Amino acid sequence: MKFELKKSWRSRKIFLLFLFTLIFVSGLFFRNFLMQEEIKERKLQQLSPLAKEVHEISSEYTKKLFDNPENTTFQAINDHLIEMQTKLQDLTNAIKYEDWESVPLFELQFLESIQNYQILGGEFKTLQGLELEKAIEKNKILVHNNLPYEDDQYSLSTPNFIKLISTTFMSLLGIVFFIFIIGDLFVEDLEGQTIRTIYTQPIKKWKVILSKYITMLITSVIAVFFIFIISFLCTLLVNGQVGSFQYPQLIEYGNLHELGFTYISTGEYLFQWCILFLCVVSFSFAIVILVSVILSNRIGVLFTSVLLILSGVFITNHFDVLQNHLNPFYYYNLREWIERPKELSQLKNVWILFLYSVLIFFVCLFLQKRTALLNKQSVSKRPFRKGNTIRSAKGFKAIFLFEFRKHIRQGYIKPMIFVITIFIIVAYIFISLEVAERKKEMISSTKTNIEFKEDELISTYENKLEEYAETIRILESKKTLTEDEKLELQTAKDRSVFYEEQLEIEKTLLQQMKDMLQAYEEEYWRTYYDYWIYQNKLWKGEIILQDRTYVSQLSFFTYAASIEEKEILKRKGLEPVLPSDTLYTIYDYAYETNPVKRLERINESRKIDNTGLFYVYTFISTFAYFVPIFLLLFLFGTGFSKEKGKKRPLHFLYTQPVSKGRIYTAKYIVSIVLSISFFLGIIFFMTIIGTIGNRFGDWEFPILHYDAEVDVKSASYSGTVTSEGGFHFINMGDYLVENVLLIITGLIFLIALALFLSNFVKNYVHLIVLTTVISIAGYFVSTMDKFSHFTHLLPFTYLNSGKIINGEIATVLNNNAIGLSSGVIVLLFSTLILYLIGVFIFKKQTRI
Repeated sequence: MKFELKKSWRSRKIFLLFLFTLIFVSGLFFRNFLMQEEIKERKLQQLSPLAKEVHEISSEYTKKLFDNPENTTFQAINDHLIEMQTKLQDLTNAIKYEDWESVPLFELQFLESIQNYQILGGEFKTLQGLELEKAIEKNKILVHNNLPYEDDQYSLSTPNFIKLISTTFMSLLGIVFFIFIIGDLFVEDLEGQTIRTIYTQPIKKWKVILSKYITMLITSVIAVFFIFIISFLCTLLVNGQVGSFQYPQLIEYGNLHELGFTYISTGEYLFQWCILFLCVVSFSFAIVILVSVILSNRIGVLFTSVLLILSGVFITNHFDVLQNHLNPFYYYNLREWIERPKELSQLKNVWILFLYSVLIFFVCLFLQKRTALLNKQSVSKRPFRKGNTIRSAKGFKAIFLFEFRKHIRQGYIKPMIFVITIFIIVAYIFISLEVAERKKEMISSTKTNIEFKEDELISTYENKLEEYAETIRILESKKTLTEDEKLELQTAKDRSVFYEEQLEIEKTLLQQMKDMLQAYEEEYWRTYYDYWIYQNKLWKGEIILQDRTYVSQLSFFTYAASIEEKEILKRKGLEPVLPSDTLYTIYDYAYETNPVKRLERINESRKIDNTGLFYVYTFISTFAYFVPIFLLLFLFGTGFSKEKGKKRPLHFLYTQPVSKGRIYTAKYIVSIVLSISFFLGIIFFMTIIGTIGNRFGDWEFPILHYDAEVDVKSASYSGTVTSEGGFHFINMGDYLVENVLLIITGLIFLIALALFLSNFVKNYVHLIVLTTVISIAGYFVSTMDKFSHFTHLLPFTYLNSGKIINGEIATVLNNNAIGLSSGVIVLLFSTLILYLIGVFIFKKQTRI
């Protein structure tokens, strides 16, 4: 143990964890510090729907009381509403003046007034039932403990900030990060053959494996300690006080049929989160040890372990039957496990993870005894293809062949191809199941709506018409009518006309829905699209039905784009891809301020199909392509950092009759060729899988393209203009080709960046992590509004190809110079600069 801990310390893994924790925590703290002004606006936005409904209800009862001044019920409710408005005003003022200590008391009083209003028989739609009870209970706890209001997302209070850091970093993302940083403790000895020396010591093999495993756990605990201490110091230095760990955190338990809630303190929440996280980490490292015993290749072990864990989590999340405490991958969804458990005592089941870890440990021992771990690679493998020399392989060609064979013979390409192939096939199966489920759900929900309209809505209107017809018949049969009867007769006639019009509207809408469903089942797409064009025009306000108004839930841009999309699909006769109702655009963000609900809305509106082209489109539009990009960087973008290890093969390269410039160039070209080939192979294989599984797809399927304001205002603009912005549509085929071209260009740039950094970084895991961090930071900095005028000149801007090709970044930054052509030019120019500087530094280096 002492030996392993010293090795971990001297390999700077602990320092690297500290460095990245410091950067992550400091960055998030700085963001929260800058966003303090947003807290007031966010709270006022949350209060806005409540204030709006209070105003509407007050106006309604003021009118009712004016018509019926003697009604005691109306008088009592009206008096209560006046009191409610007073408390609402107190709360609003406290928020505006940022009196956060008083907000919980005023909010509690206002919420209790809503509750009392409901007891009096009123209906408050915006907040009711369990949601109202949760809000009241939280504010009671805050008032009882004299705690101020804190924003969950932008808080600078020590407890809540630590909670934010923990839930963000100590998650599935953090587990993957830990695996890449410290998951190679065992496999590095297997790969470097230093395990031979260790096995000569008077130590049993199971103790060697166990010491590696415990060292990983201890290092993880140290990383968690870093997270807490750095978060604590950041907030303490700014606030000058610690804050209270009694701040309440909501816990919802039960299932869909029976829900309950409670609140626990932030201290208890953090304790449970840390316990669960470390238990999940322990199981993850057990998997890493197992894969290390089987593969004995560092890159293969790291990526296979991560893909195995991600696949287990993905499959678990998609099958309800697997979501139980016996499935270890169910525990990886930490937020669901802590905040929405099926029962409050659920955390006691984490011992299952340790049981699995022990079982895996015994499997590792068994495999270690049964497999020839130390003799997997032959030392007598012939150096040339088929044992023959290539006489013409001189100079650059020789070093090129050397680099190429080195990648092939290191043994990680075939396992990675196998893993990626399985992953692509499994992902396609899940997408196919999702497509089938969506079609089934669409047909089922449409039939349910048809039945509701027939059995409930239309029958209600018909009954009302019969009632009014009977009233009219009775009153008209009388010879003389009183004034009240005359008024009743006129009202009955007016209501009868109204319900006749509504009945005709509902029958029309019902018939349209039936026609749409029949058209979908019979694949008559023109009628199908006509229905959704009509619905979008109705929601947008282009079509106005008698006495009916539709409250817009989305932007006019979205409705206009949705209508034009259906027009194109209808004109070209293309097969629909569900969902067909509306698109979701960047202009809808103002209509959904809650980021979680916004993400849910985006996922619900995302089109998914299992054709070849749409499979690739899903791969690119969901940014899943970043996974193979990261993998390719790990496989082929490690530059000279691999040559600087214990064996220092760079010494051997220096002995060859080849210049350093050619060594650098050969390594770069081989990395580019293999990376591009690998990525194009993934795209080709996905297309083939989709074509075999369904069909090739529609090349001319319309994809929304945002247009920057400077383009929309030009005299030559030919797109569609709305009050929010302009747009046009491009073909899916063109969209995919342009994306692939930009992704490949970006990949060439990233390999150049990694190769340049390898001049300074010896550990290739650290190199890839550093390259990734620089790329992500560069992207976020380059897409800031303050740099919008020269964003198109920065290479990191173009790493998010999907938002470049669809014009989103150009529109958000109002810079029409951002596009495919500028992206390719900037990335290639930046690549050339990095290459030339890298060659110069490499030639000047004397130390390895």
